[in-house]
Amino acid sequence: MCLAQTSAFSISPQQQQLTSSTKAMYLSATSSTSTEKDKKASEEEYVCGRAESDGEIMDIASFRNDLTSPEMLVAKQQEKRDEIDKTADAVKGVGIGLAVGAVYGVVTYLEGGDLLESLTNFAVLGGVIGSILGINNIQGKSVYVASLPEAENRLKVDYVEGLAKKQDLGFYGQLTDVTAYNNRFKGCNGVVGCIDCQLRNCDDSANPKRYGNLPPHVHIKNLSVDSAVRRKGIARKLVQMVEDYAKEETEANLITIVVDDFNDAAINLYSGLGYTQESIGSPVAQQKFGQWTRGRSAMTKIL
Repeated sequence: MCLAQTSAFSISPQQQQLTSSTKAMYLSATSSTSTEKDKKASEEEYVCGRAESDGEIMDIASFRNDLTSPEMLVAKQQEKRDEIDKTADAVKGVGIGLAVGAVYGVVTYLEGGDLLESLTNFAVLGGVIGSILGINNIQGKSVYVASLPEAENRLKVDYVEGLAKKQDLGFYGQLTDVTAYNNRFKGCNGVVGCIDCQLRNCDDSANPKRYGNLPPHVHIKNLSVDSAVRRKGIARKLVQMVEDYAKEETEANLITIVVDDFNDAAINLYSGLGYTQESIGSPVAQQKFGQWTRGRSAMTKIL
């Protein structure tokens, strides 16, 4: 009986082949649809823009500062100050002052042999320095807390000086939902990637320096995309925005960028966008590119 039932519901080789083929076609279609949906979702997840306002430039600086805004930087410093034991810190300050005084007292004794003078120097210098440090530390001032303008200036100088001085032009990728990724990018207002570029060897350039014998060109600098949002096309989009700027708003007919020879990801990215690689690892490159560095290459694209 069981054998009869098995025979009744068995599938012929031809049917098996048809079923496998149909299944493969279904999986292929499903995979293609899924990929298209994922791509669309990625594109809708972020937008790209041109950094023109002070706020946008500061968001880029915050992104480069480990996703930390000036406000967050000040808050972290204040938190660190609040956590210290001010009494213990004051005692430590007094101890440092007395130690400095003791060293000075010993030095003066070895030089002059006058014990009274040495003790006086120890007491005066050690007492003064110890008092200053003790009072400073009891007030919690052993940990410096910057003002907000100071923090903003620090980030500006460290990370976006070229943008702030209008020597460079920046573009950025920004999440449409700043709270995504568990608020990871809240400190930089959702910025997840950025790129700077500079017009060179051109009368309209804000940078008067000449770079080799290259024609007017736009040089790419500081391309960065956070690891949490890579493989979503952000880097490619930012590079294309630089290319569009160069074509539409400048006299440049060339795009350049310098990469490390071991940076396969960057080399593959630019090669995929039509850039060619040329080593600048010998002094021969100085005449053409205005620089040479061992282990690095220039990647160029004619517009």
